[in-house]
Amino acid sequence: MNKERCELCNRILNPEIALGGADFARFGQICRKCLEDLRSRDEYAYDEHGHMLTPEKNNFSFWFPKVEHCGLKVPKSLIFNVPEEIQNRFFLEGEDDYEVIDNWLKVSVLPALKEADMHLLFVKNATFSNKFLATSCMATQHTLLDAITSINYGALMVGAEGLSEFVVRERIMHNSQSTPCIYHGLPLRSEFRVFYDFTKHKVIFIENYWNYGYVFPNLHDATDKIVFEHERERLEREFDSRKQEVSELVASAMQNVEGFEGPWSVDIMLEGNTYYLIDMALAETSAYWTNRPGYERVHARELEVRNRRRQQLRPAAVTKLDPAIVELLE
Repeated sequence: MNKERCELCNRILNPEIALGGADFARFGQICRKCLEDLRSRDEYAYDEHGHMLTPEKNNFSFWFPKVEHCGLKVPKSLIFNVPEEIQNRFFLEGEDDYEVIDNWLKVSVLPALKEADMHLLFVKNATFSNKFLATSCMATQHTLLDAITSINYGALMVGAEGLSEFVVRERIMHNSQSTPCIYHGLPLRSEFRVFYDFTKHKVIFIENYWNYGYVFPNLHDATDKIVFEHERERLEREFDSRKQEVSELVASAMQNVEGFEGPWSVDIMLEGNTYYLIDMALAETSAYWTNRPGYERVHARELEVRNRRRQQLRPAAVTKLDPAIVELLE
């Protein structure tokens, strides 16, 4: 690793280290050079088949209008386009950056929120909410400046992009007497990640968003670990008892939705007995996509394609497939 880079940059650029959301606030500012290095990494630009991804499809403005009236309940949401001049301010390198961003919020965002009568808010950029530090995304009209700067600064640190949009959603309130919080204020409610194929019009599979084996090892706060361990049984019980219902709900709602193709992840959150559609993304960019049926065979074929490409690029090299891959392909 490059010793001249800041510690956070080195962690981000090291593929052997899993960077958790709670790390955002624990390390120094990512430098512009390291950010460009991060954005140039191939795995962020191509899917498993070597096709270039289109990040804009994950933008809130792309998917939300298409499903807003699909039949699933969604929170009231407003989308604001962020001028490039304001986007450049989120590096927070200038003395007047906060003032310029605040003026933009007062002129372009606050009037619309007051007109819509939105007060308790959940905010994010086009693709990123920094929910691992929930004090960033749980906002009010009076804390928007802190929210937008924290979210977009965090996005810049991890190469998450999404600065071109500022999304303000009406917060889905929870019962604090029955639902504890993690990540400094995020209600730990049951969530279901449904993978749906819009080309074949069918559910591929469903995953518990709070999968213990995936989430718990990436919790860095001691209190979060205690809370998550305590709530594990409830989360798994609700997932097992409701996953069929949620799968059918998504299948029914999405069958007539237009403007998508191929597999997407559809995130459903449960509050009380009400289901909310809260997020969507291309399946290839979503956690748990590698849990899909038949992934091992697909992954083996992908490795075979990569080996063949390398062989074409280096005619003199001899490429031999791993016996385990050959076995999977047979």
